[in-house]
Amino acid sequence: MSADAEGDRTVILGAGPAGLSAAACLGRRGLPYLLLEKGDAACAALHKVHPGMTLVSPRPVSRLPYMESLAGKPTYMELGTYLEVLDRYREQNQVEVETGAEVQRVVHEDDGFRVIYRAGGSGRTATGRFVINATGVLSAPVLPPDFDPDATKIPWRHSRDVHPEDLAACRRLLLIGGGLSAADVASDWLRQRGPEARAWISLRSPLWVAPRKVFGLDVHYTIWLPEQLPVLPVVWRKLQTNPILGFELPRTIRRGDLHEVGAVAAYRQDRVEIDGGEVLEPDLMVFATGYKYATPHLGDLLRWPSGGRPRVRCCESLETPSLFLLGIHFARTFASPYLRGIGRDAAYVARRIERRIARAS
Repeated sequence: MSADAEGDRTVILGAGPAGLSAAACLGRRGLPYLLLEKGDAACAALHKVHPGMTLVSPRPVSRLPYMESLAGKPTYMELGTYLEVLDRYREQNQVEVETGAEVQRVVHEDDGFRVIYRAGGSGRTATGRFVINATGVLSAPVLPPDFDPDATKIPWRHSRDVHPEDLAACRRLLLIGGGLSAADVASDWLRQRGPEARAWISLRSPLWVAPRKVFGLDVHYTIWLPEQLPVLPVVWRKLQTNPILGFELPRTIRRGDLHEVGAVAAYRQDRVEIDGGEVLEPDLMVFATGYKYATPHLGDLLRWPSGGRPRVRCCESLETPSLFLLGIHFARTFASPYLRGIGRDAAYVARRIERRIARAS
């Protein structure tokens, strides 16, 4: 790579769907990039999730820029199938990934950025005029702040790491949290529970449920246009969490197959105390407590005011120009944190980078 090309280079952090999309969009425009991935392969974080998990978004809106046609695939693909598609996507777009690259710090300088990382047991530095952070959330699952893993003997998992065999062996399940992943775990457990099995779901607030279909159409098609609109802060503060699609989880609770209890008051060594005095002794706790967009490597290049969202506009940091974020809530539109939105945001960011390079030439 020439010095001039390296000067205009974009360093992409993370080789999940967002990072692959950004690399494909830049590559199609002939723009230089360096794609760094902490894991030992592209989409390493997604490979930690059970491959039988079904994507929430239907096939047509799960397609990334320049991705092959998904015709012939199931309407709602399993993750394992989609990972195969992503692997072909990387090959077809000739996306090169440097794996085993753990980014430690990003430094903003007058002419761009220095990305300091470790790979192959040694420290390295990459420079670029632009940085796209596409590290996603799957690598940073959230646990309750009052839960100490070392202080309990009860087996536990985050919902990201739950596999069918874990649930099949469980006779007393305590599910903590009520988001999308809680519905998935509950559904999987119900399909394979034993005759004496029992489960509880601990909720701090009422379930937020949205219909999966509207007038017979998947809800993702009916909200396509509103999802393209920019979001005002007064709106996104309310919508930091995702609704459960479909009403099966509330029905399961009403049928008594899943017993709703209050918030956890205390985690003890061999039991869990619930607000109101109820005591549970599960043989498995599953935390469906979500994820966070962790950016310690960006330091003060981002500002995080109250509300849990860094200050960005159109995917770009308001504190640090030329630093772009993909996969974060409302980085540009309602769809920004979802599979159906990150591809559009990646294409948008690539166009902005192309225009800036052209203006500077």
